Amino acid sequence: MEQHREELELIEQLRESIESRLKVVLPEDLGSSLMDGVVLCHLVNHIRPRSVASIHVPSPAVPKLSMAKCRRNVENFLDSCRKMGVPENNICLGVLPLPVKLILYTLQTIPDHRISCLI
Repeated sequence: MEQHREELELIEQLRESIESRLKVVLPEDLGSSLMDGVVLCHLVNHIRPRSVASIHVPSPAVPKLSMAKCRRNVENFLDSCRKMGVPENNICLGVLPLPVKLILYTLQTIPDHRISCLI
């Protein structure tokens, strides 16, 4: 029960952090809004510009990305995390496509004074 409450608090911190940095409003279901990797790539580019050179984004003509494009976005995000010094053992590719703890860890540990008080 306590662990569930802590996870909900982490998710809310993550939502607030992303929304304030990217100046967006995320949907209620945070996981589904991160699964295509678009927001994550924009987030890492906000932290370190040009970390992800190409981001696949939905268009009005094709509002849903293919699984291959979603996967590529997520891989680009993870590669950028590695390049910024996130230890490999903190990058977990288990059940969730992108664990909340990885994103929070990334935000908290990137060696950049501009983001020293993230969460």
